[in-house]
Amino acid sequence: MKKILFVLLLAFTITAANAQTSIKIRNNSLMYDSILGYNVYCCNKTETFYNGVDGIAHGYNPISDTIIISLQFGDGADTNFKTNLVNDSLFYFNFYGIQHHYANTGAVDLKVLVIAPDGKKDSVVQYSLIGDTCDYITGTYYRDTNNNCLFDGSETAYWDGRINLWYNNQNITRQIGWNGTDFSYYVPIGFAYDLTTTNNVNGIYCPTVQHVNSVPSSGYNFGFHCGNNFDLTAGFWGYHFKLGSTTAEIRGEVINFDCLAVNNGKVKLVYDNTLLTPTSSYNPYTISGDTIIWDFVNLTSFYSGASNFYIDVYFYCQPSCTAWQSSMFHIDRNSFSW
Repeated sequence: MKKILFVLLLAFTITAANAQTSIKIRNNSLMYDSILGYNVYCCNKTETFYNGVDGIAHGYNPISDTIIISLQFGDGADTNFKTNLVNDSLFYFNFYGIQHHYANTGAVDLKVLVIAPDGKKDSVVQYSLIGDTCDYITGTYYRDTNNNCLFDGSETAYWDGRINLWYNNQNITRQIGWNGTDFSYYVPIGFAYDLTTTNNVNGIYCPTVQHVNSVPSSGYNFGFHCGNNFDLTAGFWGYHFKLGSTTAEIRGEVINFDCLAVNNGKVKLVYDNTLLTPTSSYNPYTISGDTIIWDFVNLTSFYSGASNFYIDVYFYCQPSCTAWQSSMFHIDRNSFSW
């Protein structure tokens, strides 16, 4: 009896030693960069935190174990909380409305640290700029038709939306204010910034960076230089595929994402003609074997300001009675011609 008891205790000891535990902060729709708080800078020396942090902790007792949540403000101060496990391994804590006031302005690293009962940890860090007063940086997007990098009176401003804000080589981009084609950033004063914009795949912005030495300031314009190409891009999707349906639909959109207009062309879509029978279409079409073809004319540029930079193509079809519930419909947006 003693020998059997010893064997059982040994087996239990080995099992406990091999138990695996882990803790991980995860991203989801509740969080911004795993740290809840959408502010990457503040204007009154007070940082306000929103939403919360959640994650997964494996190998712990959901009845008795708790997770420590440490919110570290980057100036030596922190606040600690505890939260329970739910559904065996999930944890969550809501920071909503928590505030911290800073004595000084400048850059700080905000940190969320989670600590499991056995000391295992995970953390995320968000760079933040603390200010006491804010004002505006403003500028305009425009089509630089003469390629001189100056917003001349005859040139057309247009909305694009690819502005990034940098401080001390850190991207502190947040939501931009727009007024038609003009953009604005409301930022802490007393700091120097850089504005950058992402190059279009077939064009370039001039300049690629604007240095902002003081706030408030204006006139930080970005001119778009078009490439001498067109760039046709398409996407297709479908609806209502069921046996007996006469309203199954395949829909697509073709967009010209560069500056050269396309005078005329064709969109060809290969479909499985053993399982689908076209019945009607938004635009006139022809069929050649397993390919449905639409003709188009005068497709302008996305950057032209005109509304006809894209076309919708879709057709209704009837699934064959030979199709089963698990049948796969193969669609191939195989070609564009011009």
